[in-house]
Amino acid sequence: MNLQLQGKNINLAKAKGVVGAFIDKLSIFEENMQRKDLTKFLNLKSSCGGSEDFQTYCLYLQTLKEDLQSRFQDLTSLKVPTWFINSFITTYLVEEGFSFVCILKN
Repeated sequence: MNLQLQGKNINLAKAKGVVGAFIDKLSIFEENMQRKDLTKFLNLKSSCGGSEDFQTYCLYLQTLKEDLQSRFQDLTSLKVPTWFINSFITTYLVEEGFSFVCILKN
């Protein structure tokens, strides 16, 4: 996530997507940990002991997710206009509208 948020071509819409995706990934990891599914955590699979270890890791993932949600609350609650996402479609529609007006005018 850190590298994806750096660079010249990053904007608020991209940053919102990166942060939101990482928070969603933490939720998936937490659900997997609660089910004791360690397929994404190969190193942890070999060293994890009892159920209290799973509870500790679940709590850590939940705390990390809540911390990121509070730190990036302004970014994740940002409403990105559809014209920003689909700017080429909007430009095309405007050009078509002007063409139609020109046809009607003639």
